Amino acid sequence: GELGITPYDYNAHPWAPVPGATHVAQLVAGGGVCAIRDDGTLYCWGPHPFTGPHHTREEFIATSSPRAVPGLRGVKRLLLGTVPCLVYADRVECEKPEEVDAHATFQRIDVPAADVVDVAGGGDEACFVLRDGSVRCWGPGPAPYVRDGGWWSKQLRAGFRHVRTVPGIHDAVQVSVMFTHDCVTTRRGHVKCWGDNEYGELGDGTLGRRDEPVYVRWFLPTL
Repeated sequence: GELGITPYDYNAHPWAPVPGATHVAQLVAGGGVCAIRDDGTLYCWGPHPFTGPHHTREEFIATSSPRAVPGLRGVKRLLLGTVPCLVYADRVECEKPEEVDAHATFQRIDVPAADVVDVAGGGDEACFVLRDGSVRCWGPGPAPYVRDGGWWSKQLRAGFRHVRTVPGIHDAVQVSVMFTHDCVTTRRGHVKCWGDNEYGELGDGTLGRRDEPVYVRWFLPTL
Protein backbone atom coordinates (compact mmCIF):
# COMPACT_ATOMS: atom_id res chain seq x y z
CA GLY A 1 0.00 0.00 0.00
CA GLU A 2 3.02 2.34 -0.25
CA LEU A 3 1.66 4.08 -3.38
CA GLY A 4 -1.42 5.24 -1.53
CA ILE A 5 -3.78 3.88 -4.19
CA THR A 6 -6.11 0.93 -4.41
CA PRO A 7 -6.46 -1.84 -5.37
CA TYR A 8 -3.52 -3.23 -3.48
CA ASP A 9 -1.01 -5.11 -5.67
CA TYR A 10 2.68 -5.64 -6.24
CA ASN A 11 2.80 -4.16 -9.74
CA ALA A 12 4.52 -0.93 -10.70
CA HIS A 13 2.28 2.02 -11.46
CA PRO A 14 2.76 5.18 -13.52
CA TRP A 15 2.83 8.53 -11.75
CA ALA A 16 -0.56 9.26 -10.21
CA PRO A 17 -1.87 11.63 -7.51
CA VAL A 18 -2.24 10.10 -4.07
CA PRO A 19 -5.92 10.54 -3.15
CA GLY A 20 -6.42 12.81 -0.15
CA ALA A 21 -2.77 13.90 0.10
CA THR A 22 -3.33 17.66 -0.10
CA HIS A 23 -1.92 20.71 1.70
CA VAL A 24 1.26 18.72 2.40
CA ALA A 25 4.05 20.57 4.23
CA GLN A 26 6.46 17.63 4.48
CA LEU A 27 6.56 14.17 2.95
CA VAL A 28 8.62 11.38 4.52
CA ALA A 29 9.17 7.82 3.28
CA GLY A 30 10.62 4.92 5.22
CA GLY A 31 8.81 1.62 4.77
CA GLY A 32 5.49 3.38 4.42
CA VAL A 33 4.90 7.05 3.65
CA CYS A 34 3.66 9.84 5.90
CA ALA A 35 2.65 13.40 5.07
CA ILE A 36 2.56 16.29 7.51
CA ARG A 37 -0.19 18.66 6.46
CA ASP A 38 -0.17 22.44 6.90
CA ASP A 39 -2.35 22.14 10.00
CA GLY A 40 0.13 19.75 11.71
CA THR A 41 -1.98 16.62 11.26
CA LEU A 42 -0.33 13.43 10.08
CA TYR A 43 -1.58 11.24 7.24
CA CYS A 44 0.13 7.92 6.49
CA TRP A 45 -0.22 4.96 4.14
CA GLY A 46 1.59 1.67 3.71
CA PRO A 47 3.41 0.04 6.66
CA HIS A 48 4.32 2.72 9.18
CA PRO A 49 5.03 2.85 12.94
CA PHE A 50 1.65 4.33 13.88
CA THR A 51 -0.45 1.30 12.90
CA GLY A 52 1.24 -1.49 14.82
CA PRO A 53 2.66 -4.67 13.26
CA HIS A 54 1.47 -5.81 9.83
CA HIS A 55 1.36 -9.51 9.08
CA THR A 56 -1.43 -10.16 6.60
CA ARG A 57 -2.43 -8.90 3.19
CA GLU A 58 -5.70 -7.62 4.67
CA GLU A 59 -3.84 -5.40 7.14
CA PHE A 60 -1.79 -3.84 4.34
CA ILE A 61 -4.94 -3.18 2.34
CA ALA A 62 -6.37 -1.32 5.31
CA THR A 63 -3.62 1.29 5.04
CA SER A 64 -3.25 1.41 1.25
CA SER A 65 -4.70 4.95 1.12
CA PRO A 66 -3.85 8.00 3.27
CA ARG A 67 -5.46 8.00 6.69
CA ALA A 68 -5.18 10.47 9.51
CA VAL A 69 -3.17 9.18 12.47
CA PRO A 70 -5.49 9.69 15.44
CA GLY A 71 -4.17 11.67 18.38
CA LEU A 72 -1.25 13.23 16.53
CA ARG A 73 -1.46 16.98 15.92
CA GLY A 74 1.10 19.75 15.81
CA VAL A 75 3.82 17.63 14.18
CA LYS A 76 6.55 19.86 12.68
CA ARG A 77 9.07 17.29 11.47
CA LEU A 78 8.99 13.56 11.07
CA LEU A 79 11.52 10.76 10.75
CA LEU A 80 10.57 7.23 9.69
CA GLY A 81 12.69 4.08 9.49
CA THR A 82 14.22 1.89 12.17
CA VAL A 83 14.09 4.72 14.71
CA PRO A 84 11.01 6.86 13.96
CA CYS A 85 10.80 10.28 15.62
CA LEU A 86 8.26 13.10 15.89
CA VAL A 87 9.29 16.72 16.34
CA TYR A 88 6.61 18.97 17.84
CA ALA A 89 6.89 22.64 18.71
CA ASP A 90 7.72 21.85 22.34
CA ARG A 91 9.17 18.34 22.38
CA VAL A 92 10.83 15.52 20.47
CA GLU A 93 9.59 11.94 20.78
CA CYS A 94 11.35 8.86 19.43
CA GLU A 95 10.85 5.12 19.47
CA LYS A 96 13.27 2.30 20.11
CA PRO A 97 13.94 -0.40 17.48
CA GLU A 98 12.02 -3.64 17.95
CA GLU A 99 15.25 -5.52 18.67
CA VAL A 100 15.71 -3.30 21.75
CA ASP A 101 12.14 -3.27 22.99
CA ALA A 102 9.37 -5.17 21.22
CA HIS A 103 6.73 -3.11 23.05
CA ALA A 104 8.39 0.29 22.79
CA THR A 105 6.25 3.38 22.48
CA PHE A 106 7.26 6.90 21.57
CA GLN A 107 9.01 8.63 24.43
CA ARG A 108 10.23 12.17 24.98
CA ILE A 109 13.99 12.57 24.54
CA ASP A 110 16.43 15.31 25.57
CA VAL A 111 16.44 17.36 22.38
CA PRO A 112 15.14 20.97 22.37
CA ALA A 113 12.44 20.88 19.71
CA ALA A 114 12.47 24.63 19.02
CA ASP A 115 16.17 24.45 18.09
CA VAL A 116 15.98 21.52 15.63
CA VAL A 117 17.01 22.61 12.11
CA ASP A 118 17.62 19.20 10.54
CA VAL A 119 16.95 15.55 11.36
CA ALA A 120 18.10 12.30 9.77
CA GLY A 121 18.03 8.62 10.62
CA GLY A 122 19.63 5.40 9.48
CA GLY A 123 20.70 2.09 10.93
CA ASP A 124 19.99 2.19 14.65
CA GLU A 125 19.99 5.91 15.39
CA ALA A 126 18.37 9.28 14.78
CA CYS A 127 20.38 12.53 14.78
CA PHE A 128 19.32 16.15 15.14
CA VAL A 129 21.16 19.32 14.12
CA LEU A 130 20.44 22.17 16.53
CA ARG A 131 20.43 25.90 15.92
CA ASP A 132 23.77 26.31 17.75
CA GLY A 133 25.45 23.91 15.27
CA SER A 134 25.71 20.96 17.62
CA VAL A 135 24.43 17.47 16.83
CA ARG A 136 22.58 15.19 19.22
CA CYS A 137 21.82 11.53 18.50
CA TRP A 138 19.43 8.96 19.94
CA GLY A 139 20.92 5.49 19.56
CA PRO A 140 24.32 3.79 19.84
CA GLY A 141 25.92 5.43 16.80
CA PRO A 142 27.31 3.93 13.59
CA ALA A 143 27.69 0.16 13.80
CA PRO A 144 30.93 -1.66 13.01
CA TYR A 145 30.93 -3.92 9.96
CA VAL A 146 31.84 -7.01 11.96
CA ARG A 147 29.73 -7.18 15.06
CA ASP A 148 29.19 -9.80 17.71
CA GLY A 149 25.46 -10.27 18.35
CA GLY A 150 25.72 -10.19 22.14
CA TRP A 151 28.07 -7.20 22.17
CA TRP A 152 25.92 -5.20 19.76
CA SER A 153 22.76 -6.04 21.71
CA LYS A 154 24.33 -4.42 24.79
CA GLN A 155 25.41 -1.40 22.72
CA LEU A 156 21.87 -0.98 21.40
CA ARG A 157 20.31 -0.98 24.84
CA ALA A 158 22.90 1.43 26.22
CA GLY A 159 22.50 3.75 23.24
CA PHE A 160 18.77 4.15 23.80
CA ARG A 161 19.03 5.23 27.44
CA HIS A 162 20.34 8.74 26.85
CA VAL A 163 20.76 11.27 24.05
CA ARG A 164 24.43 11.84 23.24
CA THR A 165 26.09 14.95 21.82
CA VAL A 166 28.51 14.25 18.96
CA PRO A 167 31.94 15.60 20.00
CA GLY A 168 33.78 18.16 17.88
CA ILE A 169 30.71 19.43 16.00
CA HIS A 170 29.83 23.09 16.61
CA ASP A 171 28.76 24.48 13.24
CA ALA A 172 26.66 21.81 11.53
CA VAL A 173 23.77 22.72 9.24
CA GLN A 174 22.86 19.28 7.90
CA VAL A 175 23.35 15.69 9.02
CA SER A 176 23.31 12.44 7.04
CA VAL A 177 22.99 9.17 8.93
CA MET A 178 23.97 5.84 7.41
CA PHE A 179 24.19 2.38 8.99
CA THR A 180 27.96 2.34 9.52
CA HIS A 181 28.94 6.03 9.38
CA ASP A 182 27.51 9.53 9.73
CA CYS A 183 28.42 12.88 8.15
CA VAL A 184 27.60 16.55 8.66
CA THR A 185 27.91 19.61 6.47
CA THR A 186 29.18 22.72 8.23
CA ARG A 187 28.22 26.38 7.82
CA ARG A 188 31.39 26.98 5.78
CA GLY A 189 30.67 24.09 3.42
CA HIS A 190 33.07 21.59 4.97
CA VAL A 191 32.18 17.95 5.59
CA LYS A 192 32.96 15.89 8.70
CA CYS A 193 32.31 12.16 9.07
CA TRP A 194 32.71 9.50 11.73
CA GLY A 195 32.10 5.78 12.19
CA ASP A 196 33.32 2.73 10.31
CA ASN A 197 35.83 3.31 7.52
CA GLU A 198 36.67 -0.12 6.14
CA TYR A 199 36.15 1.04 2.57
CA GLY A 200 37.19 4.67 2.98
CA GLU A 201 33.68 5.98 3.68
CA LEU A 202 34.98 8.82 5.85
CA GLY A 203 37.06 10.33 3.06
CA ASP A 204 39.99 11.24 5.31
CA GLY A 205 42.58 9.18 3.41
CA THR A 206 42.61 6.32 5.93
CA LEU A 207 40.81 3.02 6.43
CA GLY A 208 40.50 3.14 10.20
CA ARG A 209 37.34 3.57 12.24
CA ARG A 210 36.84 7.01 13.76
CA ASP A 211 34.58 7.51 16.75
CA GLU A 212 35.02 11.28 16.58
CA PRO A 213 34.33 13.38 13.44
CA VAL A 214 37.16 13.96 10.94
CA TYR A 215 37.25 16.27 7.93
CA VAL A 216 36.72 14.80 4.48
CA ARG A 217 40.03 15.57 2.74
CA TRP A 218 38.73 17.50 -0.26
CA PHE A 219 36.57 19.66 1.98
CA LEU A 220 39.26 20.71 4.44
CA PRO A 221 39.01 24.25 5.86
CA THR A 222 41.49 26.81 4.58
CA LEU A 223 44.05 27.57 7.27
